[in-house]
Amino acid sequence: MANKRTTKNIVRNLLKEHGYYDNEVCIIAEQKSANPRIKKLLPKPFKDETLIKKAIEYNKLLRQQSVPETERNTLISAILIALQDLVFAESFHSHEKNKDLVRELLEACHRVLERNQVSDAHKQTILHEYSGISHNQKLISETIRSKKNEAPNVTLKNLINDLKNSVLPFIKEK
Repeated sequence: MANKRTTKNIVRNLLKEHGYYDNEVCIIAEQKSANPRIKKLLPKPFKDETLIKKAIEYNKLLRQQSVPETERNTLISAILIALQDLVFAESFHSHEKNKDLVRELLEACHRVLERNQVSDAHKQTILHEYSGISHNQKLISETIRSKKNEAPNVTLKNLINDLKNSVLPFIKEK
């Protein structure tokens, strides 16, 4: 039976992520309503309008980066899968080059699919689809050039970070 997204389970998962052991988690989760520090750890309810606003925000950002409409969902999907890999989730920000970040993102997707025992045929299909990310030059370039200046291209890192902090907590099941 799948783990329901109850407040109690969310609290338990958050506490585990913050280094508490199972016994501590059970005790603290039972006392969650009495402890304002624990309440701060709880994500706010994710409303449909918030999700729609985030989708519009991501769509606009990716359109500005010339990511074709057909590839935008694929990119978001790949990032959300890669963020289920703890190594990737904790280290993506340390990659200096976007090409390395994309390579690690794809490797993290592979590890997650392996861990979840996705069949080889399905895994290869998914990874082939995700590999298209590595061909978008504006997404993987190191700088963004505008008419007036040139700046570091942190679009992918910022997108990953935002998805990690704003969307993943509401869909992640352990």
